[in-house]
Amino acid sequence: ILVDNFASVIGEVEYGQPWAGGRSKQEAEVGLTRIGDDFRFNLDAEYSHQSPLLEAERGIIQPAIGANVVLPAGVTDLGQFRTLLGQSDEWKLNASYSRNLSEQTTLSLNGAYELQDSVSLNGLPSLGLTIPGTGDTITRLFTDPQPLRGRTTTQTGSASAGLNGSLDDWRWSVNANYSEVDSHVLTDRSLDGAALQALVAAGLADPFAADIGADLRFVQPDLTDSLVSTADLTAETSGALFALPAGEARLSVNGGYNRQDITGLAVRSGIATATDLGRGTGSIGGNISLPISSRRD
Repeated sequence: ILVDNFASVIGEVEYGQPWAGGRSKQEAEVGLTRIGDDFRFNLDAEYSHQSPLLEAERGIIQPAIGANVVLPAGVTDLGQFRTLLGQSDEWKLNASYSRNLSEQTTLSLNGAYELQDSVSLNGLPSLGLTIPGTGDTITRLFTDPQPLRGRTTTQTGSASAGLNGSLDDWRWSVNANYSEVDSHVLTDRSLDGAALQALVAAGLADPFAADIGADLRFVQPDLTDSLVSTADLTAETSGALFALPAGEARLSVNGGYNRQDITGLAVRSGIATATDLGRGTGSIGGNISLPISSRRD
């Protein structure tokens, strides 16, 4: 690039869809670049959305419905409530900056963030109801409050910084990195139908009524939360120590520290399990090279 104080802004929009329909993808991206005499800056942002693909949209044959199963009014294909591919949304942001602090020293910085969110449908919730006086049991399927869902949200962030330079015959560098992945998974399990089952068993509610179960709610969903973080710091230097007849004796020294942590919480059927793990490691090393002969000798 030969232009002084160069700057540019770019944008892009995309749309895609299979010939069979049923699922589409939209994407938008914008980027900014600036370049000066002693610095460079980039910023990129992106968003994408993919609509769900239902089993009904691909003609997936559903299991046979038993005689004791009562469907909600107007429902003829249970594939409308199950996804082959869930709905997803994704946001990305990335920035980088580099600068010459002096003729011998450069600084570089980078940061990134990503958010992914997806929702899948796992069928209609159901409830077994016993008909008073007969002892027979029917299974009612419900569209309210909503189909069974699974939702996954993942956030990823990272940052890094680096310094590189030289002093006389010595070169040195220091680099630091940090990344974090935060994941949240929520899965609907079943309806809380104990009160309704008691009303039907007592003859106070009609198990075949179209509006039965309008006030049903889900029991506590299954939950998985996790946070994984990694941090590291490294430094290195190398250069000439002294001169020998066959050449220069050179020394290289490096060291670093790395830390990893994992925390999490899982809830299954109301039972919680926690996780808390961590580990840190340090390292240091070096080598010296001594030439013992040369082509001149």
